Amino acid sequence: MYAAVLETSGHNRRRSAAVHGLNAAGAFARNAIVLGRNATSTLARNAAVLGRNVTSAFAGNAGVLKRNFSSACARNGAVLSARATSIAARDRHTPITSARSPAP
Repeated sequence: MYAAVLETSGHNRRRSAAVHGLNAAGAFARNAIVLGRNATSTLARNAAVLGRNVTSAFAGNAGVLKRNFSSACARNGAVLSARATSIAARDRHTPITSARSPAP
């Protein structure tokens, strides 16, 4: 008897899930159409405004960043070159030792 009750409740759960699935699908489709229209027009409107502002901001910042980046690269290049030269000079005077131990 307990198994029969479980089977019936399982069947009811499946049936209600099917009904909910239908309703949810219909609601989702309806909302997606409304949201799709609204989101598209809002995005298009914002993109036009943002496009102009962002482009001009990028153009302004690119000039500043390029100047700063170039000077930073030149500065860092000189420092790295000096360090590499000193390491090479140090390594040139370091004796080369064999990694293998002598044969017995």
